Amino acid sequence: MSKQEAEVAFSAGNAAFVDEEYTLAIEHYSTAISHDDIESEYYIKRSQAYLKLGKHTESIMDTKSALEYAPESPRAHFRQGQSFYAAKMIEDAKQALSRAKKYGETHGDCEKLLSICHTVLGTTPDIDAGAPATAVETVISSDYVPPPLKTTEPRIMHDWYQVEAWATVDVFIKKADPANVQVTFSAKNLNVAVKLPTGSAYNLELDLCFQIIPEKSKFSVKGTKIEIRMAKKVHVKWPALEGEGLEGDERSAVSMAAASAMDAVAIKPPGYDNDLKWEKLGAQIDEDEKNEKPEGDGALNKLFKDIYKNATPEQMKAMNKSYQESGGTVLSTNWNEIGKEETPVKPPDGMEFKKWS
Repeated sequence: MSKQEAEVAFSAGNAAFVDEEYTLAIEHYSTAISHDDIESEYYIKRSQAYLKLGKHTESIMDTKSALEYAPESPRAHFRQGQSFYAAKMIEDAKQALSRAKKYGETHGDCEKLLSICHTVLGTTPDIDAGAPATAVETVISSDYVPPPLKTTEPRIMHDWYQVEAWATVDVFIKKADPANVQVTFSAKNLNVAVKLPTGSAYNLELDLCFQIIPEKSKFSVKGTKIEIRMAKKVHVKWPALEGEGLEGDERSAVSMAAASAMDAVAIKPPGYDNDLKWEKLGAQIDEDEKNEKPEGDGALNKLFKDIYKNATPEQMKAMNKSYQESGGTVLSTNWNEIGKEETPVKPPDGMEFKKWS
């Protein structure tokens, strides 16, 4: 049994899950479980991947395995509630979601889904939500149609990046209606729910690598994307968007500045010293070109460019007007004179100006 190998497989599963490669994620989570079969988090994440694929029975079984090793895990109870609900086992879903709430689950969908269960069953919230899990499927009338589950819109991509104090997630949905965008922040979770212009729903749910400050986090809806900025609780470099960070402890991570410094020292590509020499040579060539003194027409053009570059707005306007109206034969910076009337054509001595039709 190798904890390190299990963590590597688990991280690979999280990466595949973020990329919406749920079958591949399940394979990686299964590998992690084969190396460490008593870690409840591995079962919880695999159950979520099964749920994304509509495999409700497998998802329920994984939540039961997770609860064997972590019976008071609010996230395990919450996932079990989701799985029961997807399988139309509404009474069981209600019980599981009630236990998740009792043990402190903060995910925004927990309360919403529990409320739906009470509405469907015609019950009221229990004062004591600690009833044990049941394996008996609730009987549902044949004409009952459960409220639709949120579905993931295919081919909608998201990406993320970070700075010292913020982790930013971009969800690439064009022309989303701000009224149809709901973003929920909690200490270790991000949930994005969007009603698309097509009428379908998009949902993104992330278990974050490190903790954030929900009240300082914010989002904005732009023309091509939804930009979500999460305030980091501890200003360290996140090794990934999802997962448990470095042993789940922000104190063992390093600051962004320190990480950048270590990367700069650690990564020294082949030919690095030669690259520095070429950089110096390139800088020298740029300096030589800057100091080079042109001759003939080149010198005249440089003079005109320098005059225009350092001119005032009025002088620029005078230069443009005089040059255009005179057919390129006059260039003046005196707007008081040029602005009064059209600039006449003044060809050089011995030459005649002709208009081409």
